[in-house]
Amino acid sequence: MFLPLLEDFDTAGQYSWGSAYLAFLYRELCWGSHAGAHEVGGASILVQL
Repeated sequence: MFLPLLEDFDTAGQYSWGSAYLAFLYRELCWGSHAGAHEVGGASILVQL
């Protein structure tokens, strides 16, 4: 999903990657809170770091 944003490394450093990941994590937590969900997606290792 985020790979097209890395085409230009000069501008990629100016993006707010923390907020982008946080929005992605909240979306995955929303999906994970549904009754039939068994796991939460996303790179949770980034949250641990």
